[in-house]
Amino acid sequence: MRSLQKKVFENIHKYKTGIMPPFDPFLKLKVSKQKLKEVKKYGRGLGFHPHFTIGWLLNSEDVSSVVKKMEHLKFSFLAKEIYICEVDRWWQVKRIIKKIDFI
Repeated sequence: MRSLQKKVFENIHKYKTGIMPPFDPFLKLKVSKQKLKEVKKYGRGLGFHPHFTIGWLLNSEDVSSVVKKMEHLKFSFLAKEIYICEVDRWWQVKRIIKKIDFI
C-alpha cells in the first residue's frame, strides 16, 4: 500500500492546490527536512496510515470495551479502485474528480 500511495502521489501531485491540511503550520510540529520537502512537493508527507471507520460510539465510556474486543480482529480486503477527489480543509470529499479501476 505504501508503494501504491507513493506512485499515486508522484503522478498526481501536480494537481495539488496547497499543503494539506492547510492549518498544519499552526500545529508547530517538529518536522524533518525530508518530511518538509515531501509536504512542499506533494501537499502532504508520504507517511501512510490507512484506517477504516467502522462505527461511532454513543458513549466515551465504551471505548475500552470496544478496543479490547477488537484487539485480535484481523481482516483483509481487495482494493478494486481509487478515487481522485476534491476535498475541503477538513479532508472531507467535495466531489470525485476521477475514478481509477484496478480490476
